[in-house]
Amino acid sequence: MGRTEDLPAGVRQAGPAAVIAELRGGLPGDIVDAGFTVQAPWNLDWDLKLQVSREAAWTPAVAVRADLGVLQPSFGAALLASKSAGPLTVTAMVGRDRRNERLWLNGSSPFALDSENMTKDVWAWGVEADYTVSGVHDLFAGVVSWNSTNETEAPRRTSAYGVHEGVTLFFTAGIRTRWKLVRSAPKVVSTALRGYVLTDPAADRFEFGQPGIYRAAVLIDDYTKITADGKPAPRSELKQGRAVLIEGIALPQPSTFLARTIELQ
Repeated sequence: MGRTEDLPAGVRQAGPAAVIAELRGGLPGDIVDAGFTVQAPWNLDWDLKLQVSREAAWTPAVAVRADLGVLQPSFGAALLASKSAGPLTVTAMVGRDRRNERLWLNGSSPFALDSENMTKDVWAWGVEADYTVSGVHDLFAGVVSWNSTNETEAPRRTSAYGVHEGVTLFFTAGIRTRWKLVRSAPKVVSTALRGYVLTDPAADRFEFGQPGIYRAAVLIDDYTKITADGKPAPRSELKQGRAVLIEGIALPQPSTFLARTIELQ
């Protein structure tokens, strides 16, 4: 990110160029998301965005966003509207902020005694273009304008620097990488038993086994696969005496996918 500056000689801000890293996460459906934004040398913001309508043929997608400075006591809100055309998405923004920024003298650091905080009210507006180059990566570029008013300086040791920013422009460009966190499937063991239908199905289960060896209650659900003669056996074919193969996912011992209890005979 680069920004224009209108500062007295010898006074520095976190610019005119800065490196920004942003990490965002959201809920399925892209309705709500939140993120942290870190700007070198020392700015850290948190924001929450709520999308209140989806993009339609003739209307843009609209979202509202609130942000809070974590290291600097800043806060604000913005209204965003975006419209897509193939891989290109254009987003317009207008917002109102109360910002707190650190100013320091050349040759010192943001935390030196000869530094100060400046608070200001900001009207912000801007536009950004986002171009999708793959299913994971987007390129973006944008410009945001700040119109600063009510600037108040709070020097730590020296006198106020006499800063009057007025209108400041921010130019941003970069790359976004998107990914989804997928829950790993539980580690399970497939189980298979061969035997005979001992009772006709009732409700969601039936008795199954080999007489004189074992007997089990089979649960009929999405986790149980029942085949006969090499093909799936529907419920209507599960008649008493039918030879079938039962396959499924093992439950915690001592049970199996087939039964809460297997009775050995």
